[in-house]
Amino acid sequence: MFDNLGHPWPIHICWVNHWKDEKARRKAVEDSAEFQKYFDNSKPAEAIKYQSLANAVRGLAGVYSGTIFIGITEEKVANKMKISVQKLRRVYRGFYSLTQSGGIQIFLP
Repeated sequence: MFDNLGHPWPIHICWVNHWKDEKARRKAVEDSAEFQKYFDNSKPAEAIKYQSLANAVRGLAGVYSGTIFIGITEEKVANKMKISVQKLRRVYRGFYSLTQSGGIQIFLP
C-alpha cells in the first residue's frame, strides 16, 4: 500500500504532533523524582556488588531476605553467578564470610 507513494514516505501532521507530545511526556516522566528513584544508575559500585551477591545467595536459598544461609557454599554461589570461585573471592571479598555451620553470611562492608 505505501510502496506506491515512493520513498521516503510522507509523514502525516497527526503523527508529527503525536510524536512531539509523546517525547515531551517521556521527558517529563524521566525527569520525575519517582523515575530517578527507581532508575538512577548512580548507586555506588559497592552497593551493586552486594546486591548481586545477595540475589545469588538468596536465589539459591529460595528466600528474599536474611543474611545467614546454611548449606550454601562458595562453589554454589560462584556457579549461580557464572563466575569462578577465585573470582568470587577476589571481587566479593568483604561482602561475605563462611560460617562454622557450613554456610555463608552476607553483609555490607
